[in-house]
Amino acid sequence: MLSLSPRDGRRLRVALACLLTGGTGGRSSSTCGVLGGGDGSRRAGGGSSMKGRPRGWSDASRRVVAVVVAAATTIAAAVWLLTAASDGDRRGLDSHRLAARAQQRVPAGVGLVGDTHPPPFHSRQRRHRLRRPVRLRPVPPRRSPPTALQERVVAATRSAWAAYVAGAWGADELLPVTSTARDYWHLGLTILDSADTLYLLGLKDEYAAAREWVAGPALADFVLDANVSVFETTIRALGGLLGAYTVSGDEMWLERAAQLGDRLLPAFDTPGVPHSNLNLASGLQTHGTHPAEALSLGLEFRTLTYLTGDIRYAAAVRRLTAAVAGGWPDDGLLGNELDVETATFGGDLYTAGNRVDSAYEYLAKQCLLLGGGGAGCVSAIRDEGRDKGKSDNLLQTAMAVRQNRYVTDKPMGAAREKERMVTGIAASVKGGGGDAHTPPHEPFTAALVRSEAAYFGRLFLRSAEAINARLVTTSPGGRVLLGEIRRYSGSFTHAGMDHLACYWPGVLALASWSGLEDPTLRPSPLPAAVATATDSEVDVDDDREDAADGNLRSGTLRAVAAAHRLRTARRQRRWGWASLAGALTDTCAAMSSSTRTGLAPEGVLLDIDRDSGRERLLPRPGGAYNVLRPEVVEALFLLHRTSTNTTTTTSSGGGGFGDGDSRAATAAAAVASGTQILDAFDAVSRLPATGAYASVVDVMADPAAVAGSPNSVRHFSAMESFFLAETLKYLYLLFEAPPDGAADADAVLLPLDRYVFNTEAHPLPVFDMDTWGEENGQG
Repeated sequence: MLSLSPRDGRRLRVALACLLTGGTGGRSSSTCGVLGGGDGSRRAGGGSSMKGRPRGWSDASRRVVAVVVAAATTIAAAVWLLTAASDGDRRGLDSHRLAARAQQRVPAGVGLVGDTHPPPFHSRQRRHRLRRPVRLRPVPPRRSPPTALQERVVAATRSAWAAYVAGAWGADELLPVTSTARDYWHLGLTILDSADTLYLLGLKDEYAAAREWVAGPALADFVLDANVSVFETTIRALGGLLGAYTVSGDEMWLERAAQLGDRLLPAFDTPGVPHSNLNLASGLQTHGTHPAEALSLGLEFRTLTYLTGDIRYAAAVRRLTAAVAGGWPDDGLLGNELDVETATFGGDLYTAGNRVDSAYEYLAKQCLLLGGGGAGCVSAIRDEGRDKGKSDNLLQTAMAVRQNRYVTDKPMGAAREKERMVTGIAASVKGGGGDAHTPPHEPFTAALVRSEAAYFGRLFLRSAEAINARLVTTSPGGRVLLGEIRRYSGSFTHAGMDHLACYWPGVLALASWSGLEDPTLRPSPLPAAVATATDSEVDVDDDREDAADGNLRSGTLRAVAAAHRLRTARRQRRWGWASLAGALTDTCAAMSSSTRTGLAPEGVLLDIDRDSGRERLLPRPGGAYNVLRPEVVEALFLLHRTSTNTTTTTSSGGGGFGDGDSRAATAAAAVASGTQILDAFDAVSRLPATGAYASVVDVMADPAAVAGSPNSVRHFSAMESFFLAETLKYLYLLFEAPPDGAADADAVLLPLDRYVFNTEAHPLPVFDMDTWGEENGQG
C-alpha cells in the first residue's frame, strides 16, 4: 500500500481536478500550473512547467499520479471510441452512409426558397471555417411570370426529380427503366448537380429537400471511400455546390464546397497534372488523363478561392497551369491526350470535341471570370499587349512553381506536420530575389488575377483562330461542320460532327458578344502552311473512309475535302465568329430535326447523293443513341441570349448577329429548335409509368410503331445528372421572354456579363477583385 502525506493528498486532489477540467475548472492557472505548496501559491521564481517534475512531491505520490493519469487517459479513449461508434463512422464508410440515408427519409419540404432562417447545419459535423467569404445576394426573381414554354420545362423538371426521389434518393443517379439507383461515388450526385436548377425554376419544396439532405450527415465532410473522377466531381459536385451558393446566397452550400475542395486537393500532388481518379478518403490517385479532364478545373477552384478567401484552391490550379504552359502548342491546337508526368500533349487527333472540348471552353471562360466579365477580359488582353514585358513578368512570377513541394498534405502522412498550400509564386523574376523556400507573397491579388485573365484570353484567341481555320469545313451544299483531323497528316477522319462539339458555337457566340472578336486583339497570323490549307493537309484519309458505314456514300468525304480545299483560304477565314456560331448551330439543330424521334444522335455523318447532290445528316456508326445531352440546347441558349441582348459588354463593337430582323430571326429560330427538342423529350424519352426520362437506343426508330415491334423506340436505363443540371436549365433560360429593355441586365436571369457558366451549366459570379481585396485585407 502507498501512503500519502496530507500535503500530497491535497496535491493529488488538485492534480485530478486540473486533469478533469483541463486546467479551467475554476482554478487559477497558477494552481494547475505549479501544483505547489499547501496554499497553492506560485513560488518565487517559479512558474507553470509541465516539462519538469512538480517540486515537493514524494516518489509514492508521483507513482499514484502516473497511475491515475494513465487510467484517466484509458477511460477517455474508451469513451471516445464508444461515442464514435454510437455516432457512426464519421469518415464516410458505407455503414455510416447507408445508415444515415436510411434514417433520413425523403423530406416533405422543410422550408421555402429564400427563407430568412434556413434549417441549421448538422450539429454533429465539423464546420469548415471560411476565411472572409464573399457575401452573395440571392439571384433576384424575374419580374415577369414564366412563359408557357418555361412552365413546360418546370413540369419536366418536377417529373424527373420526383422519379429520382422515388427510385434513387440519396444515390448518385436514377436508372429510369427499372426505377432503381446507381450509386458509384456515393455523393448524391443528382442532388448536388440539380440544386441550382431547382432554385432557379422556383421548385421550392424540391430545393428545400435537396438542401436538407446536403446539410445532413450522409456526406460526412466528403471523407468517402470512393474512387471518383476528379473532373466529373469537380464540374458536377463542386460546381453544383458553388452554383447553389451563387443563386441562393446560403452559406451552407459554400461550406460544403470548401469541404469537397479540401478532399480534392490531393489530386494535385503530382509533378505534372492530376490523374483521372482519386480516392476521397485516402487520396490515392489512379489512371491517366486527357486535356478536357485536366484543364477543366480552373473555374471551380479559382471561384472557391474567390468566395472563401482561401488561396489554396487557386494555387492548386495555378500550379497545373504552370505545368502545362511549357508544352502548350504554338498553333493553339491541343492533341487529344495529355501525359500526367511530363504534362505534354499527345495523341493522333486534332479535335474540338471529345477529350478536348471543355479545355478550349475554359480558356475563354476563365478570361471572362477572372477579368470580371467581357469588358475586363478584353481590357486585360489589351493592356497586356501594350506593356507585354511587365505583364509577362508578372505571369511568369505567378507560375514559378516550387516543383519540389506538394500542394497539400500527403493524405496518409499523419506524422508529417501540415504544410501550407504552395501558392505558385516563388520569387520575382525581374528582381531575382528569393529562392525555392521563399514564402508566398500576395498570392491572389487583383494584378495577378488580371494577368491570368490576359493569359487565358490570349490562349483562347490562338486556339479559336486555329480551330476555325483547320477544323471547320463546309460541304459542297453549304453545310458547315466541325470535324477532326489527323494530327500528323492533317487529313480529315470523316465528314461529320459530334454532339459534344456543339458546345463550340455557343462559346464562339459568347466570346463574340463579350468583345473577344475585336480584330485588335487577334494573335499574329497563323503559319502560312496552316492558313493556305494545302492539299496534303486536307487530303482524304482513305483508311478511315473505307472503314465508314454504308450509310455514307463513298464519295462524300472526298467531296467535302475538295470543297474545303477550294473554300478554306478564300472564304473560311472570313467567317465572323457570330456568323460561324450561327452556321454551326444550324447543323447542331439539324442533328435533332433530321431524325425520326426528333432527338440528336451522339454524332452524325454527312451523306451526299451522287445523282442529285442532295445532302443529309445520318447517325454515325455506333452513335445512333441519345443520352439526353445538353450541348445542342446550350448552343441554342447562347445564340438566343446574345442575339436578343443588343448591348455588348465592350465598346469595341464585338458582337451581334446582324441588325434588325436578322437578330430577331436568330432568336426565333433558336426558340423553335428548342421547342422541337422539348417536344421530343416529352414524347419519346419520358416514361409515363414513373415520369422519369430515359436514354434512347436508336434515334431513327419510329415513335408511332407499336411497342415491342422491331422498329419501335427502345430505352436504356440512364438518366444522368446533367439532364437536370444542364439540359433542362438551358431550355428554361432559352425560353425566357426577351426583355423589353435589353440594357436592363436584371431583366433576365443570370445575365452573361455577371455570371459565367461552368461546363456543367452551374453559374459562377465574375470576380470583383476590388471588393475581394477589401474583404481580405488587400484593399
